[in-house]
Amino acid sequence: MKARPRLFATYYYKSLNDDMKDWSRIGHACTAENAVRAAVMKLLLKEAAHVDIYNADGVRVAIMERRGSTIKVTIKALVPWMK
Repeated sequence: MKARPRLFATYYYKSLNDDMKDWSRIGHACTAENAVRAAVMKLLLKEAAHVDIYNADGVRVAIMERRGSTIKVTIKALVPWMK
């Protein structure tokens, strides 16, 4: 079986005020759907307060934030699964 490249990097931050270099965990996913799924789970379980998802070119494609009981999602760039 051929290995699938992990094209999406997910950076997790414990606080909304953390600087971009102060991430607490990095995840990698093959698809944008899997990156979003993992990020939502971390936010729901309160393991992260802020999540940035980057594509293979290093472009930030999504920002997700948890503020109390609200999760805010901002899509920054078009990715194939959004068509």
